[in-house]
Amino acid sequence: MVTELRHTYPAADHIELESKCSKALPANEEGDGGGSFTSFISFVAKYFAFIRDVDIGQLLETHDKLKALLGQASIALSASTGVLVLPTVISLSRTLSKLAIGLDKRPDLVANLTSREATVGAEEAGERVTLAEGSANLIREAFKKCASERSGNSSGLDNNGKPEGRRIGIYLMANVCLKLFFHCRKLRSAEQIFALIYQQSPPLSLYPAAQRTTFLYYLGRYHFANNHFYRAQLALQEAYYQCHRQATKQRRLILIYLIASNIILGRFPRPHVYQGPEAWGLRDRFEPICLALAKGDIATFRKLTSIDNPSAAWFLYWRILLQITNRGEVILWRSLARCTFLLSGNQGDASKRTAPTLNIEDIFVLATFLEKRAL
Repeated sequence: MVTELRHTYPAADHIELESKCSKALPANEEGDGGGSFTSFISFVAKYFAFIRDVDIGQLLETHDKLKALLGQASIALSASTGVLVLPTVISLSRTLSKLAIGLDKRPDLVANLTSREATVGAEEAGERVTLAEGSANLIREAFKKCASERSGNSSGLDNNGKPEGRRIGIYLMANVCLKLFFHCRKLRSAEQIFALIYQQSPPLSLYPAAQRTTFLYYLGRYHFANNHFYRAQLALQEAYYQCHRQATKQRRLILIYLIASNIILGRFPRPHVYQGPEAWGLRDRFEPICLALAKGDIATFRKLTSIDNPSAAWFLYWRILLQITNRGEVILWRSLARCTFLLSGNQGDASKRTAPTLNIEDIFVLATFLEKRAL
C-alpha cells in the first residue's frame, strides 16, 4: 500500500489524495452530526500521507509528522462521530509519548532543534517548551475533549453503568499526559489534569484496574512532590493494593514512593514489606535510615542522607532524597528527645502528682556530641 501511495499520490499531490478519500467515504447527512465527517476525511488523508512519507530512521522528523497527525486526529475527535477515532488517538498518543521521551534522552538528536528554537524565540519572554512538554500539551487537548463529552446521560454512563462515548478514554489519555508532565517536571500542568478529572469525570471505580492503578500512582506522586505526604500515602497504598501481583515493575515504582511517604510520616516498614519480589534491594536502601530515625542518631542520619553517600544517587534518581532529608529532621529530633528522656529525664511520680520533666540542656549536649560525630 505504501508503494502504491508513493507512486499514485506523491508528496506534492496532497489535494488529490484528500479528494480520493472524500469520494471513498460517505458524506454525513444533516441531522446526524451535520457534516462532521469533514474532519475525519482530513484525518484519513493525513494518515495516508504519514505512512507514505515517514522515515523511522529520522526520529526527529518522525516525531514532527506524528505530532501533526495526532493534531488532526484530535480535531476529528471533537466531532459528533469522534468516538470512532478514539482508539486511534489513544494509540497515537502512546506512540508519541514514547518517542518524545526517547528523544528527550538523546540531546545529540535534538541539539539542532534546541538551537533553532532558541534563535527563533530569542526575543520572546517565558520558558522554552521542551519537546516532551510540547507533545504533552497536544495530548492534553485530546484529553480535554474526552473529559468534556456532552453526549449521552449527564452522568456520562450508559444503561449498564459504564462510561460511554469519548469518556471511555479519559483516564487512558490522562495517564499518558501525566507520564510526560512528570518526565519534564511540569507539576502545574499535571494539576490541571487532576482538576479536570475531579470536575468532569465519572467515578474512577468504573474504569479498568490498570487505568485506576496508573492514575492513583501519578496522583500519589503529585501529592508527594507537593509535600502532602498523607494524601500521597493514601493514593499510593490504594494503587499498590489494586496493582496486579505479576506487575512487578509497576508495583516496585509504587512501593518506592509509598515507603518514602510512610517514613516521612513516621511509619516505618515492617519486615514483610520487603519480602515481595518488587521490594528487592529496597531494604538495604531504607532500613538504615529508619533505624537512624528511630534512635535519633543524628550522625548516622547525616551520613546516610549526605550527597556524598553511595546511595545518594539512587535517592536523587527517584526524587525522594530532599524530602526524606528535610522532613526526617522532625522525626530525628523527636526520637532524640525521647532517648534523652529515657537516659536522664525525670520520670515523675504519680503518687506525688509530679509530671515527667526533661532538661533541655541534656538534649543540647547529646545533639552537639552527635553533630560532631557527623562531621
